[in-house]
Amino acid sequence: MTGSDPQKMKTPKLVLFDIDGTLISARHPILSEAFFVTVENTFGVKDDRIYDYSKFEGATSRYICKAILEKHKVPVTEENIQKYFRAMYKYVVENMDESYGKGLFPEVIPFLTKLKENGIYRGVITGNGEDVGWHKLKVVGIDKYFDFGVFGDIPEKQDELAAQVGPKALNVLGFTFKPENI
Repeated sequence: MTGSDPQKMKTPKLVLFDIDGTLISARHPILSEAFFVTVENTFGVKDDRIYDYSKFEGATSRYICKAILEKHKVPVTEENIQKYFRAMYKYVVENMDESYGKGLFPEVIPFLTKLKENGIYRGVITGNGEDVGWHKLKVVGIDKYFDFGVFGDIPEKQDELAAQVGPKALNVLGFTFKPENI
């Protein structure tokens, strides 16, 4: 992750990006599979993969994790959620192949480069869990373009992500952004 010098800018500006469908064109099949294989491998239950997938569209990783744990009557504790996320990350790293990198939209790197050259900060805001989200960016070679990220392993609802931008920027960058500059 790289940053711009806030001293060079009168008022720092920030552009936020989602990952899937914004920076990268398609989801890799291993990502959907990871949710189910993880519950099977980690908690020893067989997942029938019968879900109302419309409930998962745009959902955070925490929401999906909790729904899968509840379906299998696995106690939804913070310990089990973190265990699930660690196992899922391991599965994704071990099974995601180079085909995922082919999904990067061609305009992304020139655009991110231009923003950086102009001193505009770049952030990720996504429902992906943090480890998986950064891994996706690394696989396609763009993780270094982002100053920080807000991820879906903390909030349960997608609309709660935006409220984390200010605190996360303050924690990582040492300052935050005015709403009109995001």
